Amino acid sequence: MCPILKENRNRYPANWSTEIVPRIRERSGGQCEKCGAINHSWVNRRTRELCLSDEDEAIRVVLTVAHLDHQPENCSDEFQKELQETRAPSEEMMAFPSRLIL
Repeated sequence: MCPILKENRNRYPANWSTEIVPRIRERSGGQCEKCGAINHSWVNRRTRELCLSDEDEAIRVVLTVAHLDHQPENCSDEFQKELQETRAPSEEMMAFPSRLIL
């Protein structure tokens, strides 16, 4: 995932980083809401099993709050998940296919 692009900042509500993101992170408990991976842990790139940082194929889990519908203006909790950056948001956006705004 990329940080919020300068040209999209005006699409996010003023309380995005101060209220919405912390609320979603608290709900997730520091774990990916898809697979349960723990933020900042090390996992094997292929198996996704926990491993040590110096093992072959080790990658760091980084979680981010993602919009499932790709609409920054839609900040309802049901459209936000804390996901591994590699999971967010393409495979998760189909969680609500009937609500996608195209």
